[in-house]
Amino acid sequence: MTNLEVYLKPTKKYTTQSPKVYLSDICDVFVSGENHPNILKNIQNICLINRIPSSQFTTVSSLDMFKAVKKRYPSATLTNLGEDVTLIAAADPEDTAWRKQLKVGLIATILFMGCASAIITFHVDTQLNRLMNTYAHILGIDHSVSSVRWFMEIPYATGLAVGIIVFFNHFFGKKLTKDPTPIEVEMSTYEADVVDALIDNCPKEN
Repeated sequence: MTNLEVYLKPTKKYTTQSPKVYLSDICDVFVSGENHPNILKNIQNICLINRIPSSQFTTVSSLDMFKAVKKRYPSATLTNLGEDVTLIAAADPEDTAWRKQLKVGLIATILFMGCASAIITFHVDTQLNRLMNTYAHILGIDHSVSSVRWFMEIPYATGLAVGIIVFFNHFFGKKLTKDPTPIEVEMSTYEADVVDALIDNCPKEN
């Protein structure tokens, strides 16, 4: 098997409920140079971790993957096309669907109340009611409460809601465009930073 070439593309993070982790779980594997049908399957079924440690996090480097493949196929030529280190995370078996929904509901309620409070306090601090009356005077609108509400406050509130929907690119769970939303961008950045921090601090699988 002198012509065996193995290309590995490890992912950056893998979460599992199984105590064992195989090469195919964290890698896309491509084999070239040998037509034997079992080679790819044998490489994919190489066990990298027999049991995830109690800390629930561990790492596997591309060098560990190379060693595991070389142990079975010493003459193989290996190439890494992905991450240098993969974070292995053990999923919490008690984190059921209803618990996740409860967490999402609580967080959404807290965020909604916080955002509403921020908008209200901002409008109070800027004396929005006086601003509306000033605009009404400039535009020649009657200064009565009902007139200001219909011609100034309701259009302003509607525009504020539409602006938020357009900015966050979501309306009742549906995206308005295919572009990633600001929250998705920030969450991706945050998750990448968390994974990098865990990789730097969690124990390495030997």
